[in-house]
Amino acid sequence: MRMLLAVVVGYLLGSLPSADLVAARRGKNIRHLGSGNPGAANVMRELGRRAGLAVMGLDLGKGWVAAGLGETIGDQALAGYWGGAAAVVGHCFPAWSRFKGGKGVATTVGMLAWVLPWVALVTALVWIALTKLSGISSVGSVVAIAVAVPLGWWQEVRGWAFGIVIGVAALVLLKHRANLAALRAGRERRLDR
Repeated sequence: MRMLLAVVVGYLLGSLPSADLVAARRGKNIRHLGSGNPGAANVMRELGRRAGLAVMGLDLGKGWVAAGLGETIGDQALAGYWGGAAAVVGHCFPAWSRFKGGKGVATTVGMLAWVLPWVALVTALVWIALTKLSGISSVGSVVAIAVAVPLGWWQEVRGWAFGIVIGVAALVLLKHRANLAALRAGRERRLDR
């Protein structure tokens, strides 16, 4: 029962629409701007660096708090994985936005920051470095999330916990299908455009 509560709380936290709220404070609807994606990269392109970083911080926080609360509620480390994973699902498929959410990268890194801090640090550094070098957010995002899986194994994460890491990574990569197609076609937007 406690594990289920950790998942429900995580999902509700993850569902908080950070990008929509930040954009609304500026009198904008982020779903009608740029790519229409309610994520930090689209907010940064359309509303500026400060707004994009605010969304990123809020999304990181959702994953971190959900994992922490999950572990506290469930009274075991595995519940932190479940709570954090539920936050990523909530971010990607929020009930009050007709299940149309963001892509879950920042929320995943936030979750990892609680359950696997070193993996989160390396993942974040890869994300930042590749995004900076390429100028394309999805390049950094996809590679960073893919790297998190072998890093988790290297940290000796096994069993259900490792399955959750794989599942979350797979979900985030699945949410980037259109970005990968745009990259192959040479149409993916840069952060500075």
